[in-house]
Amino acid sequence: MMIALALMMSVASRAQDNLATERIFRNIGNICSQNDQVFMSGKSVEQYGLTLFKSVLTKNSVSAVGLMRNAAIEDGKIAVNQKTIVRDGETVACYYQLPPADGSDDNRFVLYRQMDERTAMLIYMEGETTLDNIVNIKLNKR
Repeated sequence: MMIALALMMSVASRAQDNLATERIFRNIGNICSQNDQVFMSGKSVEQYGLTLFKSVLTKNSVSAVGLMRNAAIEDGKIAVNQKTIVRDGETVACYYQLPPADGSDDNRFVLYRQMDERTAMLIYMEGETTLDNIVNIKLNKR
């Protein structure tokens, strides 16, 4: 069972391999000791037009918030569609649709949201949906 889960996670994360956000997901335990992580694939995300959903929420770490923001912005440099929220000159939220990875038809998405100076969430998703659909799902869930 554990081997199958490890293989699924390894295959699912290949499209994220060359992204700055992958370094955050891979090293979050070393970056911030207080974090919550979610990994979903299969039927739980299909209804949203996704094949993969990964998120990390960090708490009580100003440095983790900065690293997450910088990684999202770095990946956003290749975005084909984007939405950014800036407050007092600082990015507090950004939503990026990245082009599909080589050999894939799935779009890739990087979302970042800062709740306060010590708390932020980073999300990575893959699927056939669009950034506009992702943002609409987020707004409708409020």
